[in-house]
Amino acid sequence: MIIERSLTFIQEQLDFYLKQQAGDNDNTDKVVLGNVVEQNGEVGIESDSVGITLVNIEEEKVRKAQKPHLKQENGYRKYNPEIQLNLFLLFVARFGKYDEALKAISHVIRFFQSRNVFDRTTYPSLDPSLDRLVFDLQTMSFEQMNHLWGALGAKHMPSVLYKVRALIVEDEEIKGDVLPIKEINIEGEKKSGYGTL
Repeated sequence: MIIERSLTFIQEQLDFYLKQQAGDNDNTDKVVLGNVVEQNGEVGIESDSVGITLVNIEEEKVRKAQKPHLKQENGYRKYNPEIQLNLFLLFVARFGKYDEALKAISHVIRFFQSRNVFDRTTYPSLDPSLDRLVFDLQTMSFEQMNHLWGALGAKHMPSVLYKVRALIVEDEEIKGDVLPIKEINIEGEKKSGYGTL
């Protein structure tokens, strides 16, 4: 659910920006979420629009939480640490005229260059479950680009790839309680309290 809300937020913000750039008051979406190619083989992105496609999800391991316990009044509660995700989003311009597609991709790059961090301070409409979204432009080699478009099952169109970091996925389910140590027994000698060894 957090992924869908993140992509919907970006779709709405980028759509508003592109309409501003075009001076367009039309209600038709200029940015859509969806597959580049549908399961039936048809192109999934509407004509004269920019499509956003999720092409990969990776776990952010560098900043992974290492604390499986949460301190409480009477001890600790055990839980599974949160997972931080990075999303790879492909922005694809599908226009009848090639120069219009290039113009649209240029606007996408300009949009994220001027606002690569989205947080609730600047964007109150950002879902409360999201801390912030940070966009980094990703450069692909010709070989990587060829593999990606082959995997998508589509002919190449003007596009740009961004890495979005880091979404936090956390289930608040408690796995159990861990009671505090009240006494320590060393070789038959009993000691009370929280003393150190």
